Amino acid sequence: MKVIKEKDGPDIWEKDADTMVGIFEKAEIFSQLKAKKDEIEASLVHCKAQIKIADKSLYDTMIKEDVPRFVRKGKMFHLKTMTHASAKKETKIEFLQVLKDNGYPELVVETVYAQTLSAFVRELLEESDFLPDWMKDYVSLDEKAGVGMRKAT
Repeated sequence: MKVIKEKDGPDIWEKDADTMVGIFEKAEIFSQLKAKKDEIEASLVHCKAQIKIADKSLYDTMIKEDVPRFVRKGKMFHLKTMTHASAKKETKIEFLQVLKDNGYPELVVETVYAQTLSAFVRELLEESDFLPDWMKDYVSLDEKAGVGMRKAT
C-alpha cells in the first residue's frame, strides 16, 4: 500500500490516487464550510449584542420622551415589559412540590436532558454493547455518523 503525503500534512494510505484527490477536495470543502459556520456564528453573537444595545437605547429614549408607541416605515414600535421567572436552584425540588400542592401540577414537568441521557446510554453501551431490558421500551437510539476535524499535531 502506497503512502501519500500532502504538503505538511499527515500520511494517508492510498487505495488509488484519484480517490485521495477526491478525499482532499471534500476535506477542503468541509473545512471551508466549518470555518464559514464559525464566522457566521461569531457575526450572529455580535449582531445580538448590537440589537441588545439598540433596544435599550430606543427603550430609554421612548420612556424619556413619553412616547409609548409609534409607527415608522410600516412598523409599529411599542414599549413592552416581560417578566422572566426561574426557580431558585437551592429550593427547586421543594418548589416543584409546592406548585403541585397549591393546585398547579400542570406546571411541573419532569425531564431528563437529552445530553445527559445520551452520555448515560453511551456508558451503558460501552459496558455491555446493549441497553438493559428495563430501558429498551423507553429509549430510542439514533447514531449520526460524520467527520470530526481538529488541528493536527
